Amino acid sequence: MPAVAAEFMARYTDTPMDFADATLVLTAGAWVCGDILTLDERGFRTFRFNRSKPFRLLLQE
Repeated sequence: MPAVAAEFMARYTDTPMDFADATLVLTAGAWVCGDILTLDERGFRTFRFNRSKPFRLLLQE
């Protein structure tokens, strides 16, 4: 899993992704659930899970 997280971190160079963000993206893909409770609106509006699905930011709704 750390290697896959590192690949995600390298992919999003314009919006910095740390290891915690990468593991959340990986977990969302594994569970096929894009609902996320985060204050990192900028990052999670940019990040995608399961290749192209946007996250649903629960605090911003």
